[in-house]
Amino acid sequence: MYITDCIIYSVEDTGRLSEYDQLAGAGFYRKVMYMTEKEKYYQIRKEAMWTGITLVVLICFWIFAGFGLSSVDIRVFGLPLWAVTGTFGVWFFAMVLVKLLTTLVFKDIDLETDTNSSGREGRP
Repeated sequence: MYITDCIIYSVEDTGRLSEYDQLAGAGFYRKVMYMTEKEKYYQIRKEAMWTGITLVVLICFWIFAGFGLSSVDIRVFGLPLWAVTGTFGVWFFAMVLVKLLTTLVFKDIDLETDTNSSGREGRP
């Protein structure tokens, strides 16, 4: 079984790469690593835990940006500051959190569990 570490290289970089798979003929390559069932389980648990933590942080930010700023008398384009931060601010903050999750926590893993004749699970 293998996992990619989310590093994508262009065709020009492939001359110096040794253990890389080509991605669907698109001219991009990904590094191949092997992962056991237990490691996959821990990776999935880690991703789920950090997604839950991110949700809690986003809800706390939404409460602060909406209700916490309701007493501030600042207007942005004629709207109160709490309305702008409670909508657009939360969207922007959510996009930043998702980008952090996808770069720091999430990994592209192969979830196939079949064993074939080569002795490696999930690989031809």
